[in-house]
Amino acid sequence: MASNTHTASSTLKAGLYSALIKASTLVFGIASTVILTRVLTESSLGTWAQFLLISSIIEIIRQSMVRNALIRFYHVAKADEKDAVYSAAMWLNVFITSLSSVALVLLALFNIEAPLHAAGLNEMLLWFIPGNILIGVSTYFEWRMAVYPNFKPVFHALFIRQVVALSIVVLLAFGWLDMSGSALVWAYNAGIFASAIFILWKHNSVFRFRWHWDAAWVSKFVHYSKYVVGTNAASSVFRTTDHFMTSMLISSAMVAPLSICARLTNIIDIPSQVLADVLFPKSAALHAGGGNNEVGALYERAVGIGLAIVIPAALCVIAVPGIFLYLIGGEKYTSFTQLLQLCVCVSFFMPFLRQFGTLLDSTGKPHINMIMMMVLMTVSVIACYFFISSVGLKGAAYGVLTAHAFVFIINQLIMRRLFDVSIPRIFMQMIYAYQYLLGIAKTKLAWAK
Repeated sequence: MASNTHTASSTLKAGLYSALIKASTLVFGIASTVILTRVLTESSLGTWAQFLLISSIIEIIRQSMVRNALIRFYHVAKADEKDAVYSAAMWLNVFITSLSSVALVLLALFNIEAPLHAAGLNEMLLWFIPGNILIGVSTYFEWRMAVYPNFKPVFHALFIRQVVALSIVVLLAFGWLDMSGSALVWAYNAGIFASAIFILWKHNSVFRFRWHWDAAWVSKFVHYSKYVVGTNAASSVFRTTDHFMTSMLISSAMVAPLSICARLTNIIDIPSQVLADVLFPKSAALHAGGGNNEVGALYERAVGIGLAIVIPAALCVIAVPGIFLYLIGGEKYTSFTQLLQLCVCVSFFMPFLRQFGTLLDSTGKPHINMIMMMVLMTVSVIACYFFISSVGLKGAAYGVLTAHAFVFIINQLIMRRLFDVSIPRIFMQMIYAYQYLLGIAKTKLAWAK
């Protein structure tokens, strides 16, 4: 009984800090967006948004190559193999960091800013190389903490990173430092540097293991992660298709309102992200014990809880989009209400899609997830091109929404076959979540009286 209580407590704590990580990332991101939308031109803001997209793609590839494999293999490895698992993760991290730094140089040399109509992007990518190397240090720390899972120190490191970066942005906005795209990148890098120093000072024990080359474990990581990399590469293309295609077919200035809408949509998606962080190690452990039915039930519960939070939040934004646009972007972006409403509709599909990928990766079926993400990417590219060419900026939202609806149907058929997942049971879990919250509210009211 005590063990179960401890497990539940640790799971709740992990979920809490995972939620704080997601929430703080979005809060600081929104704070910087609120400032930058008021001091940058639409074109400059669009270029900054595209820099963030490119840096996020690199990070997604780094995470997908190592993180999920590390968590999975840690739980199946023998005690005397733990160091080999950590070493394999470290070697791959070094390789990806080096390769991505070379990629940044090549993008700048081949003048990536020209087709994207994003003046200054080449220089920003070159200045980001030191930050990219330091992120390699920070992310390895995060992966090690996610194994248990223990997100508290990760939150502390990330909070320091965000405070430092935002502080410099404020100095730039008020004219105490010269505002430019390169200056924003150095603000970004300064936050990463502060976070890395904190980790090395406060939590350097995470790097204390017998670091050696083990070809067998590196091969296992690569074999497992090749599907995850394919999945996340396709996911990256899918998630950035609307932005990059809007820039190429219309202008980089139109990426700015699209980026603001994406910020608001990401806020609504926080519950799904948090639940996915907690679900991955739990489903991996359950599957290792042969519990397919338990894994399916865990998926239904996670999606149901996610929907219980996402649906009212999305409906709130859809009802009064102008208020949210004004708060984030200021008056000049309040004319994009229909675009925001369309973008937010994607939120209804996100709990299903995110937990689908998490579950398949954690249960050793990443190849299925990769295929589905490639389908989603392909449909998104075709749909975005067609709709943007036909109706302009709103076509980006139509394209992404079409892709989500199409893949949702296929995903649920797969989940039904593999894990006996039922959509009615998912909505029952959503109802149970509301009943649980209502019970808490009644208890609090009765206590207050």
